[in-house]
Amino acid sequence: MRKLSRSIYFKWGVTVLAVGALLVLFYHMVTNYTGFRNGLSKLISVLSPFLYGFVMAYLLGPIYNFIVRKTFHSIKGDSKTVKRALLISKVIATVISMIILIGIVAGMVALLVPQVIESIGVVSQTLPANLEHASELLDKLLMNFQNIEIKETIQSSMDELQSNLITWVQNTLLPGVGSIMQRVSSGVLVTIKTFLNLVIGLIACAYFLNGKEKFVAQIKKAICAFFRPERSKEILEFAAYTNKTFGGFITGKIIDSAIIGILCFVAMTILKLPYPLLISTIVGITNIIPFFGPFIGAIPSIAIIVLISPIQALWFLLLIIVLQQLDGNIIGPAILGNSIGIASFWVMFAIIIGGGFFGFIGMVLGVPVFAIIYYYLGKYMNRRLVKKGVTTNLTEYYNYSQYELSADEVKEIQKVEEQENEVKLQKIKDKLKGARNEGTE
Repeated sequence: MRKLSRSIYFKWGVTVLAVGALLVLFYHMVTNYTGFRNGLSKLISVLSPFLYGFVMAYLLGPIYNFIVRKTFHSIKGDSKTVKRALLISKVIATVISMIILIGIVAGMVALLVPQVIESIGVVSQTLPANLEHASELLDKLLMNFQNIEIKETIQSSMDELQSNLITWVQNTLLPGVGSIMQRVSSGVLVTIKTFLNLVIGLIACAYFLNGKEKFVAQIKKAICAFFRPERSKEILEFAAYTNKTFGGFITGKIIDSAIIGILCFVAMTILKLPYPLLISTIVGITNIIPFFGPFIGAIPSIAIIVLISPIQALWFLLLIIVLQQLDGNIIGPAILGNSIGIASFWVMFAIIIGGGFFGFIGMVLGVPVFAIIYYYLGKYMNRRLVKKGVTTNLTEYYNYSQYELSADEVKEIQKVEEQENEVKLQKIKDKLKGARNEGTE
């Protein structure tokens, strides 16, 4: 039996069987997409407490590790055993990490909820007056129109809009009050369920933080058991590199977004713009999305401010442009550096594709996911080129003939690009070396 399992025909048979099973599974997924999507949604719903716990533990990991390090080296001399000192350090780190997490969430809720309620009240009070003012301005503009046809067209459109609004209220809004109340009740139940999942997630977070070494060790053991040593090393290296890429990107973006949120709050306070805390929080959270983040946060913020003062909304727009330039050219590169390793075009591409398929989460995580795919796809292509005896130097594939450059000018450009590529490659090698050390320790 052992001899048969080592046969090349047996391996090919297993491979064909596995590929066939995957094709059948893919066919059923495509033909029963609705059922598959519902089943996947149900699975995610059931596992949501653990997903929340894992995300919280991943974000709290650096803080937890820092506290364990400092506490362990402070108390290890007073404890009887090193293991006991480590256990005490973990308990202290877990308690402090939970307090920090709960404190941040509670503080944000305590600060934001009153401002949200206040903004809704102000908007509801000022909206009728603003609409009336806009109507007066429109009437004045219509009076100044000399063209009777344009004037009649605009007036007819306004009358039709008003008529449609009244019809919508009578035929849709009022009959649908019962449905709205039902949705509100359903929303309350969903909120309660989400709150319970978050509570369970906190407990799972504590387990993840304290047991992460054991969980990682079990995964490594399973990989080494089912794969050859060379393949196991590659898988562990890939996992470590992925963790380093995600961890560096997410941590960097959180710090970057916090700085942008604070700067926005300070600037709005100085300029005396309305709701500085609420709007700065929106800008800070959306800034986690690379490239488009500040502008995505600016849209609802401007909509809130313009109802109070259009002039202040214009000042806020100028502030967002300044913050975006400051973040893109100074703060972002200083914190993130070249941790992603892909060009701006691919960053935009990853955000659009990720957001199109997975919404906000896809926009945030699309960049590091694409960066990993980009790196390993390039590594695979280079390996194939080396086997074929073809150069892997990208500058050798450039074509500048359409610009009528001389041979010396082309060589000068290639020389500069080679130097830039070497710097980028060295950074990636350093990052990969660190990931390799993590994967083999």
